Amino acid sequence: KVFKENADGSLTKVNVSKRPGTVAIASAIQSKYHIPAVPHVVCKGFTKEETEYALIDLQYLGVTELLLLRGDIKTLDSNKIDASKTHEHASGLIQQAVDFNNSKDVDGNVFDKPETPVSFGGACYP
Repeated sequence: KVFKENADGSLTKVNVSKRPGTVAIASAIQSKYHIPAVPHVVCKGFTKEETEYALIDLQYLGVTELLLLRGDIKTLDSNKIDASKTHEHASGLIQQAVDFNNSKDVDGNVFDKPETPVSFGGACYP
């Protein structure tokens, strides 16, 4: 993901990737090889809402084993990102996955419980 700086200093996401994303690749692996895929889900560079859509898509496609990570900031200036829309640490991402399993969206609204909850692991840098 690449972000373009606007005249007012805000950022606009510009999609430049011309390849399948994590959701598509994980689903294809499971469908073609009949083995569980464990995609990485990172919180840096993605909003909480984008993460929620990824969780919904992955769960719908039967990809329910995840590796939750903070991730690196590569093309982003962290001072210009609205902190309320992202997770600073993987612990926030983990809480979002727990809330998702408990039928609570990022806005605190309740939705139908996922048929199969996501399970996840994490990793950290000491």
